[in-house]
Amino acid sequence: MELNDYRQLFEQNVSDVFSGWNSILEMTSDCREAAILLFSQDTLEIKEPVLKYLDAFADMYPKVIILSSIDMDEPENVNSKVIVKKVSETELNRYLLYAVSTQELNVRNMSMKVVNVRDVHNLVGFKGADLDTIVCRGIYGIVGEVNE
Repeated sequence: MELNDYRQLFEQNVSDVFSGWNSILEMTSDCREAAILLFSQDTLEIKEPVLKYLDAFADMYPKVIILSSIDMDEPENVNSKVIVKKVSETELNRYLLYAVSTQELNVRNMSMKVVNVRDVHNLVGFKGADLDTIVCRGIYGIVGEVNE
């Protein structure tokens, strides 16, 4: 790649970060403390524990918006504060780029792996950590007792 190619890629990524940021600001204009969960194809790998702890996570926030690039029904028996919105893969990548570059705590990627950021597959079994614990504590950030 030449210097102009890198510059163009950089400018596109910066543009995508701002696009993601503006979209999230617009979505949360009525509730700045809302949590945003990013569901991609990778989320299907951990769908069961993700849905299992969704209600406990929703109790921590006044509003939870799920942005999903996969076809997904409204989760059953989940807090009414949870809203599911279908987005394109391109949009989801913009939100992810924003979340990763700013380390926004209210925006979470519901995946075990984020390229060049995290790969928690290696933690399964480490010090007794199972998939449920990794999703509940690590991805959702839930501490204390959880009613299952």
